[in-house]
Amino acid sequence: MKKLIILSTIIILASTSHTMAQMIVKIKPQRPNVVMVKPTKIHKNKIWIEGHWKWAKQAKNYQWVKGRWVKSRINKTWRNGKWKKIPAGWKYVPGQWSKS
Repeated sequence: MKKLIILSTIIILASTSHTMAQMIVKIKPQRPNVVMVKPTKIHKNKIWIEGHWKWAKQAKNYQWVKGRWVKSRINKTWRNGKWKKIPAGWKYVPGQWSKS
């Protein structure tokens, strides 16, 4: 029974560390040279999410995700993602909703 508990704990820890893993790069990706014009707001309850780089596991490189309008959330503010300098290089901190 004790071995089963230990094995289960190892499996859970291994699976959660894999899902939280994040790619760290030595050189921060640059925004595309294409100038994106923010389209006109379609609905009053939408907010603009800026385009950003996203790591594509299968392609093993960063791919550009276009900006888009999304439905706003009550009492929440969207904080755009950003690149953060760390000792090992750069890592992308994804955008997220936060309390207003």
